[in-house]
Amino acid sequence: MGGWPSIYYDGRNTSHNPHAAPPTDEPGVVWRVKGHTWRSAAAETTYRLSSARPVVADGRVYVGGQGVTCYDTRTGERTWERENDDRFVVGLAALHGRVHAVERAADASAGGDPEGFLSVLDAATGERVRTANCGARPFVPTTDGDRVVVPTRRGQVGFDAAGARRWRVADGTPRIPPGPAAITDDSVYLSASGEFGRYSRESSLITGASVDSRWSVDRGLRRRWHPPTVTDECIVAPVVQLAQDLPGAGGVRPGLHAYGRDGTPLWHLPVPTTWMSGDDSPGEFIHRVSSPAVADGVGYVTSARLSWNRGAATSADTALQAFDTTSGDERWRATFPGEGSDAVSPVVADGRVYAVIPDNTGESETSRLVAHGRRGNRLWSVGVPGVGYHLAVCGETLYVALRGGEVVGYSSNS
Repeated sequence: MGGWPSIYYDGRNTSHNPHAAPPTDEPGVVWRVKGHTWRSAAAETTYRLSSARPVVADGRVYVGGQGVTCYDTRTGERTWERENDDRFVVGLAALHGRVHAVERAADASAGGDPEGFLSVLDAATGERVRTANCGARPFVPTTDGDRVVVPTRRGQVGFDAAGARRWRVADGTPRIPPGPAAITDDSVYLSASGEFGRYSRESSLITGASVDSRWSVDRGLRRRWHPPTVTDECIVAPVVQLAQDLPGAGGVRPGLHAYGRDGTPLWHLPVPTTWMSGDDSPGEFIHRVSSPAVADGVGYVTSARLSWNRGAATSADTALQAFDTTSGDERWRATFPGEGSDAVSPVVADGRVYAVIPDNTGESETSRLVAHGRRGNRLWSVGVPGVGYHLAVCGETLYVALRGGEVVGYSSNS
């Protein structure tokens, strides 16, 4: 699989592109595309979107906004643009010469959630091929190259490559928004309302209706499962600790949790408990954990602890950890004292791991893009002019999506 066709590269969410050869030395900006916005006619307001996570295929990079915009990967020049008047794009997937755009309606439905749609576009021209309804308030999709899974407020919906709806997993108590699925040859791993489980892909595709899980774990009100990653050894599911969580209140602890294919718990990698800034004062805080990147039996994850005051992050510490995917043992850790406001999933390519450390605590609106070797040695670090929230790698370029809707390409060929 070339390019970067899904949010975390492939259906397994590995964030590992074995075909990429990104910078080994400090890179520079090769191109930067404008912030993508959505104009609400009803509110007479222009919103700067945080849905510009790029996907890359066949020498083109696709970015979401008030529609989809296609750029040349070498120059950053715009190739085509497909705008919507009443919808904005929340996520993209590229497969079989098509771009699948998950769109959310501008106005909420009678039930309180905006309607969602899957639009299939010709990747070369932007022409709309098909549109299907995917349910209320959709989120970012996942593809394995043959099918697309769309999480929504009330469950997950599976589509084939042509955009036809094939199955649905219902969630009758949508307390926590679901995350993107992970897809393997025979299963789909889903999270909804704090519950994480494995579903049979074969039976769901045959029935074409709602399906039951083979197993599920930890249904909890205040635990948020981030997108799982499937390795050769296990399924790794990240768990975030919300500010309202109470120590010792039960449920699954924050960090990474690994399960066998039968649902057996295997190991737990906790978030770091010794924080670099020395701020261990009581008060509200949040532990954020990224979905891990995995390659060659080693996983990489970022985690951040945020001090919280009056609804805003006032300080943070971030760590990048490498771990053994079989045992869960930590191999090395890089720390960023006093930096970070979120845990952005790292990416792996050519034996190196790349991570973006965003910081919008206080008045800061910057990020740091870093590269580490297989043994944890830092190769380089560059500042990013904006708050990064997503990272992708294709060819010789690292793509950083910023909170203002911009996408910046970094490469040695600057």
